[in-house]
Amino acid sequence: MGARRGLIFIVDDDEAIRSSLKFVLELDGLDVRACAGAAEFLAHPEFEHCVCAVIDYSMPHCDGLDLIRRMTKLRPEIPAVLITGEITGRLEREARKLGVQSVLEKPMFGNILLDAIRMAMAKSQLGPPRQ
Repeated sequence: MGARRGLIFIVDDDEAIRSSLKFVLELDGLDVRACAGAAEFLAHPEFEHCVCAVIDYSMPHCDGLDLIRRMTKLRPEIPAVLITGEITGRLEREARKLGVQSVLEKPMFGNILLDAIRMAMAKSQLGPPRQ
């Protein structure tokens, strides 16, 4: 079923954040996979079914912007939502240049992440996730 609907991927080196975001999105009926970093995400056996990626900016070995660049070379149609502990003007500008629709500051409350995912997917070729 996940392949038909598509998968939302969360890429964050913090296990607690990965788990909590995965839990919240699954409560809304989304199919979610969580990865600890860029290499795990890009090599994931279900990467081809990714329809949106929620990517942490601050990760070791490959920051979120670099990961988005790498992801875009493989699958330019995948929309990304960038999450970070602190939003700066430079970060927002760089993210926008890469086509990121939303840059969100942690912690996120309410439906802000779900709304950002839906907005990103609505503007992509992949369409919104089904519920």
